[in-house]
Amino acid sequence: MSFYIPYTRNSDPIDVAVVGASGTVGQKVLALSTYLPWMRITEIAASDARANAPLSSCPWREALLMPQNLSSLRFCTMDDISAPYVLSCLPHDVAEIYEPLWAERGHHVFSNASTFRMSPEIPLLIPEINAHHLSLIHQQKTPGKRVNNPNCSATALACTLAPIMVKHPVRHISIVTLQSISGAGYPGVSSMDIVGNTIPHIPGEAPKIVVELQKILGSEDRALCTPITVNVHRVPVVYGHAATLHILLDRPVCDVADVYLDFNEKHPIFHLYSSDDRPQALRDLSHNDMRVHIGPIRASSLGRDESILRMNIVSHNLVRGAAGAVLANLACFLNASPES
Repeated sequence: MSFYIPYTRNSDPIDVAVVGASGTVGQKVLALSTYLPWMRITEIAASDARANAPLSSCPWREALLMPQNLSSLRFCTMDDISAPYVLSCLPHDVAEIYEPLWAERGHHVFSNASTFRMSPEIPLLIPEINAHHLSLIHQQKTPGKRVNNPNCSATALACTLAPIMVKHPVRHISIVTLQSISGAGYPGVSSMDIVGNTIPHIPGEAPKIVVELQKILGSEDRALCTPITVNVHRVPVVYGHAATLHILLDRPVCDVADVYLDFNEKHPIFHLYSSDDRPQALRDLSHNDMRVHIGPIRASSLGRDESILRMNIVSHNLVRGAAGAVLANLACFLNASPES
């Protein structure tokens, strides 16, 4: 599968800085940039210790190859960023310092960090699902605007839920996630904790998913009020977050797969499976995969007034859930902005 992000402008490539470029998500952004001719990475930044060193000096842990056109690009400091668009792959504490500063200086910032996701004036954006939330940037007082992508699991879950919720009133959503070790960043989880094991807890993760889903699936000024129950697990998988969903509806339904097939006509982001043993992270995910993979969708009637949907999903946490999400939000902003 080829990595694809819709872009509607016919202009010269825009200049972009990637900060946190030496980390897991930053390296994925650099690798995926080779698929996008409408942008060019002119600056990379990481810790001050890397300043003036070329990208080629950085240990490359990304599965896709280091872009050769970027290998000689040298790291600058956070304070030296000059590109008009900044893709932030920073840890939350560093993002808290620099992202508002860049916006004050007139840079448009697209962040993967968790720091400002719940700020009311910052869109928690998934372009295929809630592009209208981009209007929140008009509430921001800075010359540069800020946009966030959600938590890696919340992204795939929101994508899965949104088409259903447009068609059917939902009473309750129950979610169990199985999240890969790369979701914890490099070096991830201690091998003595995760090898041959599952961990039914990720600190702060379950409530984070709930509040982010409520923001994403609500309106610009009002959070979703549908009850959501989340349990999370860390599992010994390198890439790919899985989840099982049980969705309680207020009426019997059939042909739910058609909801996703219809959605794919405009936004081809879902891959559906009929086999009981799919999707699987190892078999079905590619290293540039922006799709949400959905396993057999089962509908069970609970009487005349209720039914329950069950489905399994898998998505690439570093692509759809992080690096690809940042790039998609940049494209969404550019497509909507007259200044681009």
